Amino acid sequence: MNSTLITIAKDIKLQIRFNPASVQSFRLLGYENRRLQKEDFNDDTVDAGEIGAGHGVTALYEIVSPPGALPARESGHGSGTPPSLGLPGKELLTLEIRYKEPEGVRSRLLRFAAYDRGGRYQAASADFKFAAAVAGLGMLLRNSKYKGHTTFKLVRSLAKQGLETDEPGYRKEFARLVKKAEKLVKKRRPKVHEAGL
Repeated sequence: MNSTLITIAKDIKLQIRFNPASVQSFRLLGYENRRLQKEDFNDDTVDAGEIGAGHGVTALYEIVSPPGALPARESGHGSGTPPSLGLPGKELLTLEIRYKEPEGVRSRLLRFAAYDRGGRYQAASADFKFAAAVAGLGMLLRNSKYKGHTTFKLVRSLAKQGLETDEPGYRKEFARLVKKAEKLVKKRRPKVHEAGL
């Protein structure tokens, strides 16, 4: 309960700068209603989100590696095939975090570099796999043009792989909702009559 009451930072803004040598294009999954203009990142008068003790934020990006050294685009689109993440050890991106202390008026800036170490999906954490399941369900429910080969079966599989860190049981509840959503989507689809073919 305390984690929802104690604010540890306010006006939190995140900005990712992809390395053009490693990322040809990218796309943020979701957060359409939370995006800020680039110039807002350094503007302390622009309100942003708060975070409480014990809370976390997950953002997923679809990235496509360049065949050579191509410049990164601000709003790229995936090719529908799994991206190859460049060379192990190459800098992939820089994460910039700007935040204010709970009672502060001026923001502080933190920077972190992330590297592609050549990791495989199989070695990803349960949390990552569960986040991928949630993103996949969102794209299916919106019938997103970016869903690629995502299916309810794949979403269920990803969710199942993410169950190992599910003490309160929220993830099991999500898996149950996936089944319900699949049934609703199937009912919603128009039936095709053979006579009309």
